[in-house]
Amino acid sequence: MLPKNRAALYQQDPIAATDGIFKRSYFEYFRLSDFELADGLLKKHELRVGIFIDPAFSTSSKSDDAVVGLVGEHKTSKNYYLLDCIAETSAPSRTRANIMTIYNKAVVNGFTPQFICCENVTINKEQTKFVKELRAFLVENQINIPLRLYEPKQNKIDRIKYNLEPIFSQK
Repeated sequence: MLPKNRAALYQQDPIAATDGIFKRSYFEYFRLSDFELADGLLKKHELRVGIFIDPAFSTSSKSDDAVVGLVGEHKTSKNYYLLDCIAETSAPSRTRANIMTIYNKAVVNGFTPQFICCENVTINKEQTKFVKELRAFLVENQINIPLRLYEPKQNKIDRIKYNLEPIFSQK
């Protein structure tokens, strides 16, 4: 049986094997200086910005990277922009350091993160512990913005899209 057929039949995941990856053609790239153009569409003050965390801790060399990204939504066009990102196979302590790096770089570059969004994972004890300790870590580091947790239900592309949209719409 082909892997994609097995996934569709036994794992309730009818996605072709090639559909679960981000392709270079999906993205448009912008320089940070594009956000400072007086006549351009992209202006820093027109972006609502948040930090997106996808914890993925594993000892396997084939595991996903833990991702901490600075994501912006343009207030008028509703387009999403990945402004900065750190993705690496890492331990929870390194992911916490990456949160601080992304947060501090955002502030230095004139962005004000309005929330932190984190996948509430229970796949392994390291991820569960990371999520439980995240609020205390933010308080300890004086990051006083709302933390929103969500349950992973779809494939990664849909999780990011459908979990960020409602969070950006909250005031």
